[in-house]
Amino acid sequence: GFSISERVNGIGSYDLWISKREGKGWKKWSEPRLLNDLINSEGADFDFNYRPDSEYAFFTSTRNSDGYGDIKQVKIGSDSIPETVVLNLVPNMRVLEVKVVDAKNDKPLAAELVINQQLSAKEHKKPSSLYGEAKFNVPDDELLDIVVDRKGYLPAEVTLDMTTIGADSVYQFKLEPLKVGNKVRLQHILFTRATDRFLPEAQQELDLLLKMMQENPRVAIFLEGHTDSYGNPKSNLELSQQRVDAVKTYLVSQGINADRIEGKGFGGTRPVADNADEETRQLNRRVEFRVTAN
Repeated sequence: GFSISERVNGIGSYDLWISKREGKGWKKWSEPRLLNDLINSEGADFDFNYRPDSEYAFFTSTRNSDGYGDIKQVKIGSDSIPETVVLNLVPNMRVLEVKVVDAKNDKPLAAELVINQQLSAKEHKKPSSLYGEAKFNVPDDELLDIVVDRKGYLPAEVTLDMTTIGADSVYQFKLEPLKVGNKVRLQHILFTRATDRFLPEAQQELDLLLKMMQENPRVAIFLEGHTDSYGNPKSNLELSQQRVDAVKTYLVSQGINADRIEGKGFGGTRPVADNADEETRQLNRRVEFRVTAN
């Protein structure tokens, strides 16, 4: 039988427990066992409804709800539910709209989207004929990795947590065109302070830059390294050059011809923001590239 309780060792406020009748009578039952965390949550979980001849069971949960609770569905095992793990929680679905535009003129772009659902480990490849926008039904508690790619543009990638964004959300990708003279800032190529060692979060954008160079074999780039104005100007100049060299070394180590990559460090001589406070000063610590051939 199933029951709800606030007993010790639960997960949230109300949790769902199961106990199996022992023998033919109704007075002796096994020790109550907490249903797993695909059902029970940090919220309140109750009103479990199950028919032995059905593939699904239903219950109410306040997990990711507006506070009043939503009806959830679970797919149960092929044996009797007391003997099997409950799996495949079917959460509420949400519409996510993805738009892709040219960063220079905001015109819609045909592109390939690859969406990986981290929690359910599903990958969906959309055709390259996708034009400008697409809509997806995704679980409202999913983590999504989205990669947008088009030849002649720098690819873009983002991780979206559907629990933190609004219902029926729109996410817009602005792809940077690889035209000669165009300058692109690499937003997330970050380094340990005062060194040329990449922080772990730099890897994603490094790999996007590598992907672009692989897919566009005629493209050549000029890397520019910049620091803020604090510290010794000569040391800053040397550090910015070392960081440029680190990016080039990575690309070459992955098979990109060194002749396609030039670069220079400029230290703190070319700020794009005020160096007066840290919030704007960090904008000056950056790596950019300029397309020199395509």
